[in-house]
Amino acid sequence: MIVLIAYSMVIRVQLYQLGVSLWYDEGLLVANIIPQSMSELISNPLNTGWGAQSAPLFYLIIVKLFTLLFGVSETSVRAWSFIVCAGLLVCMGFLLKKAYRLNAVYVWFGVALAATLPYYIRYANEMKPYIGDACFALLIILLYALYREKRVSLVLCSIIYAVILEFSTPSVFFIASVFLVEFLRRVREKDRRAILQIVCAGVCVMAVFGANYFFWLRPTATDPWMNDFWAGWRFRFPFSIEAIRHDLHFATEFFMPLGSTKYLMLAFGAMGYIISLFKRNLYSVAVGLSFLLLLVASSLGKYPIVSRLWLFFYAFVILYAVVFLASIWVELQSKRTAAVATALVGVFLAGFLLAGNASFPSYAKGQTDNDYPGMNINPLISYVQENIQDGETLYSFETATPILKFKNGFASGKIGNVSADNILYGDVDTAADIDRIAKAGTVYLLYYRGYLPFSGDFRINDQVVALSTRGYVDRVMDVNYTPLYRYADDIKKVTTQAEIRLLRQNGDALRIEIRNTGKTILESGTPGPEGAIAPPPGAVHIVEQRFKDGSLIEEQVIGNLSSPIRIGESQIADVNLLGGETADHVQITLVSEGRYDFSEIGMAPIPIQTS
Repeated sequence: MIVLIAYSMVIRVQLYQLGVSLWYDEGLLVANIIPQSMSELISNPLNTGWGAQSAPLFYLIIVKLFTLLFGVSETSVRAWSFIVCAGLLVCMGFLLKKAYRLNAVYVWFGVALAATLPYYIRYANEMKPYIGDACFALLIILLYALYREKRVSLVLCSIIYAVILEFSTPSVFFIASVFLVEFLRRVREKDRRAILQIVCAGVCVMAVFGANYFFWLRPTATDPWMNDFWAGWRFRFPFSIEAIRHDLHFATEFFMPLGSTKYLMLAFGAMGYIISLFKRNLYSVAVGLSFLLLLVASSLGKYPIVSRLWLFFYAFVILYAVVFLASIWVELQSKRTAAVATALVGVFLAGFLLAGNASFPSYAKGQTDNDYPGMNINPLISYVQENIQDGETLYSFETATPILKFKNGFASGKIGNVSADNILYGDVDTAADIDRIAKAGTVYLLYYRGYLPFSGDFRINDQVVALSTRGYVDRVMDVNYTPLYRYADDIKKVTTQAEIRLLRQNGDALRIEIRNTGKTILESGTPGPEGAIAPPPGAVHIVEQRFKDGSLIEEQVIGNLSSPIRIGESQIADVNLLGGETADHVQITLVSEGRYDFSEIGMAPIPIQTS
């Protein structure tokens, strides 16, 4: 288990080294942090104009500190998520040991389950406070256990709780539950002094939350756009068939992070929780009360039922699943059942739970688990930085702008080694941008969310089609369905180039090689990658041209590219001459459909011998 946990941390480090692009919400959030000074960040609530993003104050401050200390990069803005993810594993281990009294085998097994959960690996590499919410929820219960063991004073515990509230907003539900449970315990014991202390501590901590809400969270919490966006994600208590249907609608998405063993994990977690209640475990009472408060808040439209906002839920499911396994083991052993059979069943169940997390190493390979289709624009930005020339412009689609500014500098209007500002930032009304692009002349087009299954933006398609009627649009590169196009208003500015070479001729049967020698992709005419929005413009055809007395008398398509040819690559094609009118000269060339013959942009056709 220790080796497995260590390997999961290695995977997390490798994931950081991939430099995966910020996604849109991260870009919106970081746009509130980087441009502002520390004093401005503290005094100004989040700019709701940037998509009504929400994050706790101390979380933003520590991200800001990391950027000041280590520079602005994906790693620095996401580093806190890595740290609190490691903290989550530590809290899980200590909680299983201190609050639930499990032996080392089950402690390490629980930590391994949490460490290899793919959802926790994913959010350890995102600039969002979600993974911190899970860590702090466990820490709150752990601190309660340490307080009850008299290892932490009430004053210190309360101070830490107050600090936690500035890092994690949903922690208020767990803190309130802890104070309420401890208050009821003291009432039962009729300890007036302890009751007064608990009440005073609880009031002070909740006052911190109240001030935090009033001065910091309120603008976002009351933002109409935010409330409308989450309106359909509220929990409804199952008092009617309609309410049950409403809640079940979100069940698939909500339980998905537990992986292929989710039903077994949920069943074990529920049984482990019930067992702990029968054992009168106050920490489980506090946890249950916390989730009850969360559901009440959600029903009131104050906390949506969405998996990423409830990352703490999966930590407690894992915790109680381990409690169940440990309880079964103890019960069977106490009845002197067959030790070998008990061990085999325990190992099988434990291994089956871990098997659901078997895909976690894939996160270090740059696969779609962590590289969202249509959103990986870092390579595109790097290409433009290295290749854009004076007189050329970069157009940033509205949703690409936050990430572009993060990579290129929020105060900069210039990209690449050029002499003047050359960035054209897109407007929300992207149709109005078409005239601005056409007027600029030669423009790289940077798009984001150009993928249908995941936030596909049909405005991209509209732009590409419209610009194709105004000039020449070519695809420069495409990284996981994230396209970079180049628009030119004059054929002389087109950077597409190719050469063709005759490899073999056997009568009318030809084998030719087509090599992409330009700076854009040679398109095949297929609809494009499945899920891509904008169609690849200008399909390239292999054309037979027949001349007589120096004049073109016939032109026929004899072949198409089998797939797009990227820059510097080549493709072999077998074609057959179609023949036709008697000609004194026959040649093979390439034609961009509806746009130009490649001879117009400098490519020499190849002559063909005919009988």
